[in-house]
Amino acid sequence: MKTLARRLLIDRSKPITVALIVLATIGFYLGSKVSLRLSLTDLLPENHPAVVKFEKLTKVVGGVGYLTVILEAADGKSHLEIVPRLVEALRGRDLVRSVFYHREERFFVDRMLYYLTPDRLRKLEKGIDDQVTQSRRKLFDIGLFEDDPKEEPKAAFDDELTKAAARSAAISAVLDSKDRRHLLLMIKPSFDSTDMEKTLRLIAETEELLKKSLPAQVTYELTERYYTKVVETEMIQSDIFRLGALSLFLIALILLISLRTVRGLVAIFAPVLMGLGFTAGLTYLFIGHINIITGFLMGIVSGLGVDYGIHLLLRLRLERREPSSADPDPVWRTLASSGHAVFTGAMAAAFSFFLLCASDFRAFSEFGFICGVGITAVLGCLLLSFSTWVRWLGLDREVEQKIRPSRFQFPVLSVPKGLAVGSLVSVALMIVGIKVTFEYDFNKMLQHSAKLEALSNLVDDIYGRSAVPSALAVPTKDEALRVEETIKQRHMPALVKTLISGASIVPDDQEEKQRILAKIRKIVAPIKDRWLEKSLGVPASAVRTWLDAKPFTFPDLPSHIQDALRGTTQSGYLIYIYPAVKLGEYRTISQYAGMIKDLEATYPNVLTGSDAVIFSDILDLIWRDGLLILLLIFGSVGFFIWLGSRRMDDTLLSYIPLLLSLPVGLGLMALFGVKFNIFNIAIIPTFVAMGIDVPIHIVHRTHETGSGYKAARDLATSINLALMTAAVGFGVLIFARAGVLRSLGWIALLGTVAIWWVGLFILPAFLEWRSRSGARSVGVAGHEPMSGVRPREQG
Repeated sequence: MKTLARRLLIDRSKPITVALIVLATIGFYLGSKVSLRLSLTDLLPENHPAVVKFEKLTKVVGGVGYLTVILEAADGKSHLEIVPRLVEALRGRDLVRSVFYHREERFFVDRMLYYLTPDRLRKLEKGIDDQVTQSRRKLFDIGLFEDDPKEEPKAAFDDELTKAAARSAAISAVLDSKDRRHLLLMIKPSFDSTDMEKTLRLIAETEELLKKSLPAQVTYELTERYYTKVVETEMIQSDIFRLGALSLFLIALILLISLRTVRGLVAIFAPVLMGLGFTAGLTYLFIGHINIITGFLMGIVSGLGVDYGIHLLLRLRLERREPSSADPDPVWRTLASSGHAVFTGAMAAAFSFFLLCASDFRAFSEFGFICGVGITAVLGCLLLSFSTWVRWLGLDREVEQKIRPSRFQFPVLSVPKGLAVGSLVSVALMIVGIKVTFEYDFNKMLQHSAKLEALSNLVDDIYGRSAVPSALAVPTKDEALRVEETIKQRHMPALVKTLISGASIVPDDQEEKQRILAKIRKIVAPIKDRWLEKSLGVPASAVRTWLDAKPFTFPDLPSHIQDALRGTTQSGYLIYIYPAVKLGEYRTISQYAGMIKDLEATYPNVLTGSDAVIFSDILDLIWRDGLLILLLIFGSVGFFIWLGSRRMDDTLLSYIPLLLSLPVGLGLMALFGVKFNIFNIAIIPTFVAMGIDVPIHIVHRTHETGSGYKAARDLATSINLALMTAAVGFGVLIFARAGVLRSLGWIALLGTVAIWWVGLFILPAFLEWRSRSGARSVGVAGHEPMSGVRPREQG
């Protein structure tokens, strides 16, 4: 076995290294074709029921959301003069399904009385007649009327119609702001926002038209789902490239300062870069895309991977000073002595990541695959090419640099007072960690610029409701009407604010209703508006508009409403429901998603599509898969620790600090206001892989020296270097513009601080106290003390 290993790692290293460089270059080329996906549906399996239904419905609806143009004119009218020409220019283009700027609510509010039943209209007719008659009698009463009713007649307009009349009088005919400065032009594309190529084309064509057509006094801004998708993608791609390069630079700078040799830096970084090439290529071949977290694979893999090269290079220096065997080759002695430990540690970390692949939540599974492959690739490239790089760079025969001795000693917690205070601080952080919260608002996770957020709020304010409703496709009219009735009875107004349906958009019995409205119109015709409002208690303009409305058919509807309600198949009936709750809390998301799922269960033929359902299923997977996988990871890491030491006391001493560092990290997150979300929660296994090395090395060194203090001071340089490079690999993300990446960076830094605090301060002080007191092994009565541990002499 040793002969085969020496042949591969030493004798054949040079041709293998050349082959690895070629393959890594190919991998980088393939990796350049990897696409970035930000859709919620991309985080669930392709065959997940919610995803399948959502994609089918998207084909029927023709895409979700709008590309919105906000036109601004200081005079409040110039944009109204130009917008009809813009609509005409955009309508009919292959990328545009419909375009409008009229307020659809205005059309239906003006015809509101046609949506009442004939019986209710007759009651309205009688009520209006009675109220008008009574008002006239009061006006001319000189004691001639003996048959005056003793009680006032009931109001002709009930509360619902009274509120509707007041709202109708205030509703603008177009989608403009209250000050008339801003006007919305809503463009419904003929494709889904996930098609980035078409989205970019549409935006370019729209901007070209606007620049060519708009007068100087009219300006514009683009916003909403399609434009936001482009901004998100470009922002995250820029962050990934810019911060990935910064991560590599800072890691290289830290290593250069620590190692004090460019050649050593090359020997460590070359295998890492080759491993990144393999990772990028395999990501393209097996996944084909990246998401917000996995896009930062350069920082992830390099931050974790450089540790292994550091261990081998420092061991090479030690082997040249103090040979571990009689073999004349220091490179082979290095690989033979430290290669096994590096291999075991890396495989334990890779195994932890590969466990994530079992999750149906693709943010977990893809992250686990890329990190597992990355660590394995870096390890393989390092072991197979280490001999070639160090010989080519002359590191196997370099002259030792004399380092001036320093009086600085790494600080430690005193025993017992320092340990007690440190333990209290740790416990306090653990208690504070209970307050860590989870971010459920997807928009806040990305946190766009203040400008985009302000534009989105402006659109919401003008449009009056969410521009992205949930949609339902129902095959028959009868079933669609039953679905509507169920929603109205069970979920309005608690969960659903507005419902628009192709099945009931055109009311029945319009001719009969028109005859009743004609009678009412005749009653109020001779009455002046002032007296009409005084008699009925509602705006006269709203009443006259309602009474003047003519019967209408489906072709009379605004064209964009016809298009939306027909769908691409022009069959069946589409229902759009607009939420009455903010979908930014777990409770409201669960309730709203539960409503959709309840409709699916009640009406199996209904095809539904909702971001809330996708998000709810993602959260369920996180709680279910995340907890199970985390337990498996901790179990496997504990097993690897035991396998390496075969001693229960050493296993517990190495394992418990890892467990403690997580709640300490949560406490730091709570203090800094950092929240978990569906993306950054996947980083927890990274700290399991990164944090386990510290207690293992400290416990092992304590065995050799008999002192936790000396172990901490001996290993402080290497541990600080390892943690620093790993922290930088993720930590640069605090400079990201995307909120998700920024939170990822903060969790990385705070988690590293927790590992550093527990592993390099609390654990050494505890081991020092234990060695001084001669305590028995943790939790095992009658067990022998740690081998090699002796009480430190006082004085």
